[in-house]
Amino acid sequence: MNIGIIAHVLSEKSGARAPIELAKSIQKRGHNVTFYAISRGKSPDAQNDLKRNKINLGLITNNGLSEMFQLYMMLRKSDHDLLITQTPLPLYLAARLTGIPIIHYYHGTQFNIFYERAFPNYNSFWKFLDIIFNSIIWLKTSIPIHSSNKTIALSKYCSQEAKKLYFKKVPTIYLGAISDHLRTGSIKNKKNTIINLLTVSRLTPYKGFHKLIEVVNKLNKSGINAKLIIAGSNPSKNYLEYLKKQKGNFEILVNPNDAQLKKLYKNSQIYISADKYLFFGMPVLEAASYQIPTVSLNFSACSEVIKNNQTGFIVNSIDEMTQKVTLLSENKTLREKMGKEANKFSRYFNWEKTALNFQKIMNSNFK
Repeated sequence: MNIGIIAHVLSEKSGARAPIELAKSIQKRGHNVTFYAISRGKSPDAQNDLKRNKINLGLITNNGLSEMFQLYMMLRKSDHDLLITQTPLPLYLAARLTGIPIIHYYHGTQFNIFYERAFPNYNSFWKFLDIIFNSIIWLKTSIPIHSSNKTIALSKYCSQEAKKLYFKKVPTIYLGAISDHLRTGSIKNKKNTIINLLTVSRLTPYKGFHKLIEVVNKLNKSGINAKLIIAGSNPSKNYLEYLKKQKGNFEILVNPNDAQLKKLYKNSQIYISADKYLFFGMPVLEAASYQIPTVSLNFSACSEVIKNNQTGFIVNSIDEMTQKVTLLSENKTLREKMGKEANKFSRYFNWEKTALNFQKIMNSNFK
């Protein structure tokens, strides 16, 4: 089949890499794939990755509403049999207007955008704005879910959310966990005298990095020599400045490259997460592939990427997180046992399986 995959940005950072890996895995199954994204902020590494894998690239160079028109014209001139969308509403509408069949990949709904902008000064005024804009967010998200030819979700949590919020029953197809750019190879023996706690994601308040700083401060106060490394991309300027003003043994790396990420994973002992919108949790599984157990607050889909008491711990408070991180810090045998189990579990999530499940959807709906 001739397939177009429509993303938003062309980047290898964080979750933005997922549609790139999806394009590569579908291409390997013998399909002809074109990847569409906005040219602003495009990553040369991501662009070269697509080129190496012989995936066509359609860059949208216009701004504003003209982006929508340009994509529409590009798709009209194509001979795609199917489109896969993981993109904001305007670009989705451009795809929908072409009449080409669409599989829409639902990644969850993030409400309360003004909390992100106003943090830590979130007051009743901002809450009022969020109440209004949450309705708009719901409507914008509902349109592709209901108007696409087939909607799928990237986790069981998202599937349940789609049914609860949008009254739509959708199947789940998990993403792959490990991309080529983070293949582990041999894993170094982690003999650090300091316990390195790692968290990787976009630098925005709902990721809860300020809560994780609280954890490392409690650890150090109790006598555990621990350091928190926050590796983040696409930072919210206000939130980044807020984090820098906090006190504690932590370090912030903004937009680390692949080599830096590999080094961080190889030199870390425990992965921690306070992500409120953990709709899938690819960094958790990337850490698992490096034999790193995870301690996560009990949000969203964390129970799907962490086996509680086997590959890590799912906790309900910062105090409980501190207790479990303390346990793993002091018990090397338990930490290594959980790390090995995490590594085994991470292999369940692979891009070959993702592509195969997409193929089944295509065969049953678009043949």
